[in-house]
Amino acid sequence: MSLVVVGGMTLDDLVLPEGHPHRRVPGGNALYCALGARLWGVQSEIISFVGADYPAEVLHQLGDLGIGTDHVARLATNSIRLWILYEQDGRRQIHLQHDSPGLASIENIVPSAMDELVGVDAPPAAAHIAALPVRVQRTVARVLTAHGIPFTLDSLEAKGSVGGDLLDYLAGPDLAPRAFLPSRDEFALLFGDLGSLTFRAWSEATQTETLVIKDGQAGSLVLTPPTGVGHRVPAYESTVVDPTGAGDAYCGGFAAGMSLGRDALESAVMGTVSASFVVEDIGARALFEATEGGAQRRRDTLDLTQPGRGR
Repeated sequence: MSLVVVGGMTLDDLVLPEGHPHRRVPGGNALYCALGARLWGVQSEIISFVGADYPAEVLHQLGDLGIGTDHVARLATNSIRLWILYEQDGRRQIHLQHDSPGLASIENIVPSAMDELVGVDAPPAAAHIAALPVRVQRTVARVLTAHGIPFTLDSLEAKGSVGGDLLDYLAGPDLAPRAFLPSRDEFALLFGDLGSLTFRAWSEATQTETLVIKDGQAGSLVLTPPTGVGHRVPAYESTVVDPTGAGDAYCGGFAAGMSLGRDALESAVMGTVSASFVVEDIGARALFEATEGGAQRRRDTLDLTQPGRGR
């Protein structure tokens, strides 16, 4: 095991722009992240929970792919159930279904799970904290920091006080992630328009060295020290069937790169490739079927010398 992924596992009811619903699709940021990481030969362990209604065969499939689920707690409640609704213009709405537990339950699972994981002969080299309530992310970060495990961090849409809480968290010197990976919209809610950003302003506002902004089909922007020069990584050209989980798969590929000692730019390329698979089918189907060889072939054809997309 090289990577710990802390996040949600869900059963999603997807409604894509053509209007056809796909019911009870296994999803969640932890699932997509772990599958994105395993394309690079990185074994991961998921810390999360599911309900009594979650299909056991999905957990078995993950185990067959080398993704540990011993720390996915099976609760007596329902699983987290989401409605994910896509508009024709690409905008998305996500709604928690009635009688569905929230992500905050993860907070109660993490401390004992991490104590067990770091007690093994080969503790994890890195971790990724997926998009969770900021209070939960802080709890997870404290546990990881106490065990000396570096981590990357994703963001929920930061609205109102949540945005302020996240800024306070990122400004703290003790719990800073190695890299922060918000979407462009999430970043704008925190810091304003991307065009007005300077690396100096980012560095002064936070203790996090590397900023990676996920920007959909425009690819991603990587800002790293010491100069803070931005590097644009183009998206890989894929036929988009369902974009759900693309950002989480990107985080998985990026976290895999960091756990393997790759620099931020190469890690971003790995994230780009992981994301390129997930969009090609409903839910996580394509990620379950993708191979390390296929990922490497896509990485080899991704052109970083030209703006736009991979060849």
